[in-house]
Amino acid sequence: MKKKKKPIDLKKAIKAAEEAVSKAVSWRDLRILWHSVSPHLMSGYGTVTRYVLAGLANRGFPVFASAYYGIQPPGILNYRGIYVLPIKKRQTDQLGFISVKQHYEKFQCDLGVFHADFWVSLGFAKRIKYSLCYSPVDHENYPEKWLNVFRAYKWIAVPSLHAQKELKKSGIEAAYVPHGYNPKIYFPMDKEACRKFFTLDKDKFIVGIVAANNDDETRKGWGENFRAFKIFLDNNPDAKKDARLFVHSDYNNEKGRNLQELSKQIGVSKYIIWNDIYTASIISLPEKGMAQLYNCFDVFLMLSRREGFCLPVLEAQACGVPAIVNGFSALPERVNYGKCGWVCKPKALVYSPLNAISSVADPYKAADALEEAYNNESKRKLFSKRGVQYAKQFTWELTIDKYWMPLLKEIGEEIPRTSSRKKPKKIAGN
Repeated sequence: MKKKKKPIDLKKAIKAAEEAVSKAVSWRDLRILWHSVSPHLMSGYGTVTRYVLAGLANRGFPVFASAYYGIQPPGILNYRGIYVLPIKKRQTDQLGFISVKQHYEKFQCDLGVFHADFWVSLGFAKRIKYSLCYSPVDHENYPEKWLNVFRAYKWIAVPSLHAQKELKKSGIEAAYVPHGYNPKIYFPMDKEACRKFFTLDKDKFIVGIVAANNDDETRKGWGENFRAFKIFLDNNPDAKKDARLFVHSDYNNEKGRNLQELSKQIGVSKYIIWNDIYTASIISLPEKGMAQLYNCFDVFLMLSRREGFCLPVLEAQACGVPAIVNGFSALPERVNYGKCGWVCKPKALVYSPLNAISSVADPYKAADALEEAYNNESKRKLFSKRGVQYAKQFTWELTIDKYWMPLLKEIGEEIPRTSSRKKPKKIAGN
């Protein structure tokens, strides 16, 4: 005898179907407000903002950029189809969090993303109900007051494994979401042709530095970079004839150090090639120009005291230029822990102005790495080949699909459904 089928509970079936449909489609409709610098800027934050928002928009997400730097009211910038909204700065609200809340509500956004230094972002987390902090974590042993900023957010993402592990020590869970590069722009080119473009000698051994110079603490380790090159030259007198250090930075930035004066004090100024100040400090090089510049280098030098990711090392590697890095924070990750570049153990661990642990690079160890790069062409070529392959794991398309999409799916399924949201009012003039 056949068993009788249990009657279907219609209400439960309808509810289950509605939930299944909602979960299947609604996370792809997340309306995202991203607060950082404007995406047209060529800084690290600007580059990440530009590529992540473009990638998410191409995958169907409605995205808006709220810029605390790079655009000012009145007016809205339409940057490659992405609306960039200005903020109003106040004496007690320099990053415009009051404006951010207004944007968030005006455009009926579901998720607010803060992308800058986390320790200045508490006002964002307090004003935006569904907030994600996507920030570099480049220290160790943060004081509780800074860790509590992270705890104010509903979700956290970080661009390095170092950051993820460091936060976990304090019981804070964070998603690992690395940055990326554009392989259509950054790839190995003809070195001689690139040097000709920049009027550089085709036969010189050129060490390159691409870094900011905008803080008193000299986070980028300018003194250690210059000293390492000086020690390398002193230990290898013949290199004084054909080795040069190319510096792409705003070397007289009043917010940073006087790098030309510093190089004279260290005794290395006559071996440095400075990129012209107009390009370095005012207009900046476009990405294609940066790729050509990287391709001029034989090796890349980055002795920062700390880094949250370090896009220049990744971009240099993608161009076939191996890097010498300080062995602290996210930097060892960039060279696959020494498999495609040189990692130099720090000289000391120190406390930064945040009262958290940072480091000081060892210029002697870096000088040894420079010596090996100079004398051992076969190892340099091996690291170059490995670096190109390693960089391919971090293209923007891959990082968005592999890391951003799963994270947004998880977030979208936690945020209340948005299917009843009203259509936003049109922006004036559009």
